Amino acid sequence: MIHNHLLKCCSSLLALALVCSLAGCGASSRAPAQPSAPAPAEEPAAAPADETPEATDEGATEMTYMSPDGWQIRYNAKTAEAIEVDAHTAQFVLTERSAGANMLTVSVLSDVEPEEALYIVTSTWGEPDEIERREAFLPGTTDKWGYGRSYTDPEGSCTQTAIAGEYNGGVLLFELVSHLTGDDAIDFPVSDTLAEILDSVTYTDFAPQQQYAYVPGVYSRQQENGEFISVELRADHSGTLNIHESTEITWGSTELTTDSGVKYAYTVEGDTLYLEDGGEWLDFEREKMPEDAYVMKTDFTGCDTFTQIVDRLAPGSGYANVTLDGTDVLLVAPDVYALDGEEPFATEAELFIYENGFPAFLGHVASGGTANPLMLSGGKLYTAGHHFVESATLSGGTSLLTLRVSETFDADGNVRYSAESSDGTGSVSEDATLFEELWSAYGESEIIVFNEVK
Repeated sequence: MIHNHLLKCCSSLLALALVCSLAGCGASSRAPAQPSAPAPAEEPAAAPADETPEATDEGATEMTYMSPDGWQIRYNAKTAEAIEVDAHTAQFVLTERSAGANMLTVSVLSDVEPEEALYIVTSTWGEPDEIERREAFLPGTTDKWGYGRSYTDPEGSCTQTAIAGEYNGGVLLFELVSHLTGDDAIDFPVSDTLAEILDSVTYTDFAPQQQYAYVPGVYSRQQENGEFISVELRADHSGTLNIHESTEITWGSTELTTDSGVKYAYTVEGDTLYLEDGGEWLDFEREKMPEDAYVMKTDFTGCDTFTQIVDRLAPGSGYANVTLDGTDVLLVAPDVYALDGEEPFATEAELFIYENGFPAFLGHVASGGTANPLMLSGGKLYTAGHHFVESATLSGGTSLLTLRVSETFDADGNVRYSAESSDGTGSVSEDATLFEELWSAYGESEIIVFNEVK
């Protein structure tokens, strides 16, 4: 049976067995389509080229279908067959048809958004208000988000489910169709088998999703009584809500859901999060973006040296070599600037070090704008913005240790200082000492000069 999936088929039978999940995304040029009919029994479909049989103790043949788009599905050749529709589409058709075709179709699409793909698929199902909508983690993942639709015809004889989500720059679409006989002895095994096939999906490389990359962060608000409340949303769609009490949440496109099932409507506009609590909309201001929300931009696949990384950088980007705590570090900046004839500088950069003789990604640093270039002093890298200053250095020679101090103001102009270290320690205080010390260190540091790629 499927675990950690949200979509549930509306049929009273299928809902009991096929607890369907949301689907993923991919890269194909064709439009989403309804599942096609399986090949006639007297004309067996050719087996996909990339299938690996596995003999089980029971003698059944377990097959693994490996898509060139990076997903794999396991199925039992005694109960289902795989049909390769095209380079980006495969169907898994149950050999026992029961009341009609029962199958899972997996497609990788490009040039379409997940919800757009679902709209195309479901446009012929029935009335929009009869289609059940869901959001949750995609099949085979615990940190990738997706969307689903399910519909059962008025006769209750056919249930259709579509699941879609962003996947490596495209959309991975799962379409399930199940025809019901009304006989539990037939229908339950059908739904169980479809569920097992869908639940078996795995991925060789599921890149971080970008659709909601602007959402993660730590947002805070000071109440009229002076108390600070906060919302933390992490890139893996988990989070912590600190308003009445501290509780863990899961966040989707429009709602935060607590572990106990309580839902809060929310939206993010720029650096402001709006949360509905008891009919009142509260605004929270972003304090910082968590590091796990950052998506690396530099492709250094196959690079054995810093020089090889630099050789493939795009024109307009930049690089610099610095020493942090005695270790050589390569900085790669997406853009460089030169004001009034000064040497090029950068406001953000990705950091790379050598690990076991090969380049490794260390982390990312960013200032608030061109008024605050990246600075270096005493083996530490400094960044700053209007209301924050941060230092970064190496810890143990292999990890980035940062200390960030921010200032926030309430409606009366009172200031609060928040200090947070990447080692998990932090504090909140009205004492400005640490904030002023870091700002002084930043001001006494030297601007890091970058080499611009021509």
